[in-house]
Amino acid sequence: MFIFAAIKLANFDNINNYMNKKGYKSTDELNEFLDNVPHKDYKIWKQRIAKLCMVSPAVIRFWLDGSTKIPTLCKRIIEDAAGRKIFSYEDD
Repeated sequence: MFIFAAIKLANFDNINNYMNKKGYKSTDELNEFLDNVPHKDYKIWKQRIAKLCMVSPAVIRFWLDGSTKIPTLCKRIIEDAAGRKIFSYEDD
């Protein structure tokens, strides 16, 4: 005889909301900038940003997916390398 227990699954909407990005505006701005560079230069730009900001590639991934906030100093370094304004510098 088999006994089946009904298990109420967790509400996946709440889990998805918890796992979503925190919604930093600077993340969207950096992603927009990188989306507009030529495809062949995307990896080069990520490596250049990591080197200039003295962070690991993992930190760049965290910035791009919104897991962590981009420090203001790094925003200015990225803009200097790009040669144009990317970030709005409003409080995230």
